[in-house]
Amino acid sequence: MNITFTSFRTLALLLAFSLAAFVPVSSAGTTKRVKFARGRTSAVLKGSLGLEETITYVLGARAGQTLILHVSIPDRQPNQHVVFSIVDPAGEDLLESYDTDWSGELKRTGDYKVLLSTFESPAAPYVLEVTIR
Repeated sequence: MNITFTSFRTLALLLAFSLAAFVPVSSAGTTKRVKFARGRTSAVLKGSLGLEETITYVLGARAGQTLILHVSIPDRQPNQHVVFSIVDPAGEDLLESYDTDWSGELKRTGDYKVLLSTFESPAAPYVLEVTIR
C-alpha cells in the first residue's frame, strides 16, 4: 500500500473531524448553584447578562416539590428581554419555549438547571426569583 503525504494528511483530517463529532462542546456561559438561606424556601438572584450570554443556575429538588420561577428586568430599557428554560435531572426540557414565569410540580429528584439568557436583546440586568415548596 502506497500512501502519499497528501493522502495521509487527508486521512488524518478525516479522523480528527470524526473524533471531534463525539467530543461534547461546552456551552458558553457560567454555571452557579442556587443556595437557599437556612430555613428559607426561596432565593432572589441578581446579575447581568451580556449579549447572547447564558447563565445556568443549578438547584437540587425532590420529586413532588413545586418549583416556582420568575425573572424580571429592573429599570428595563427598550428591547431588553431575559428569559429562561428548565432542564430536569434526566435532561428533559420542562418548557416548550423560553418563558419569564413558570410553576410546576417536579417529577424527578436531582439537580434541575435553569438556563437564563437574553432573547433578541442587548445586554440586560436581571432578577431571578426561585422558590421550592
